[in-house]
Amino acid sequence: AELASWLRRQFAEDRPWNEVAYDLVTATGSNKDNGAANFTIAHMRDGAVNLTSYTTRLFLGQQIQCTQCHDHPSNDWKQADFWGINAFFKGVRTEDVMETDASGAEVYAYTNVTDEPTEDYSTYEKRNAMLGIAFPAFLDGRKIDQGLGVNRREALGRFITEPENLQFSRAFVNRMWGHLMGRGIVHPVDDFGDHNEPSHPELLDQLAEDFRDLGYDVKALIRWITASHPYNVSSVRTKGNEKDETL
Repeated sequence: AELASWLRRQFAEDRPWNEVAYDLVTATGSNKDNGAANFTIAHMRDGAVNLTSYTTRLFLGQQIQCTQCHDHPSNDWKQADFWGINAFFKGVRTEDVMETDASGAEVYAYTNVTDEPTEDYSTYEKRNAMLGIAFPAFLDGRKIDQGLGVNRREALGRFITEPENLQFSRAFVNRMWGHLMGRGIVHPVDDFGDHNEPSHPELLDQLAEDFRDLGYDVKALIRWITASHPYNVSSVRTKGNEKDETL
């Protein structure tokens, strides 16, 4: 409930999507006071494997979870790509805080999220039964300083949301197109990759560039899509549209 309320406030205040996404990736503190912290808390189980998967799917539209156990069969993603993202979450700690209620009983109050300095890395089993290790690395190969002075989630948040990373903008534009049109330009909306080409790549890139250049204005993006010709085409079946066409 706190996360939903937090998101409603962000969109009501017309906050740019890059700022909202950065806050979701990096949120700390009480999940009661800072609803964004619930995104991390909800997916921390199993060594943040779920958090790794949801982060790339939601903010980049890329399903790298299939490389958790093996290299991707139809594109260039490797196991190390998944675990390189996973390593950004090695310093995250969650703690349930209890309080005494009126009856004197200890009851759950909230969960606190913190980032501890760490030099830890992720480990994973390769298909040849050898053990692999991965330090924090973004999907494009960029790495961070391994020292204790680096906040790993903040570094990941910057990698994801920086303007140079057009995939961040593509992912959101495609998700909104799919939400409003019933089908993404890339479909499913969170499955970008060489194995799943967009139906209209020029349209996707132009919308992504315009969305980025206008400061990730969500309401403007919605206006663009809902004012477009495809959105306003009639849903009534005629002789000219008896056969489905992929949009």
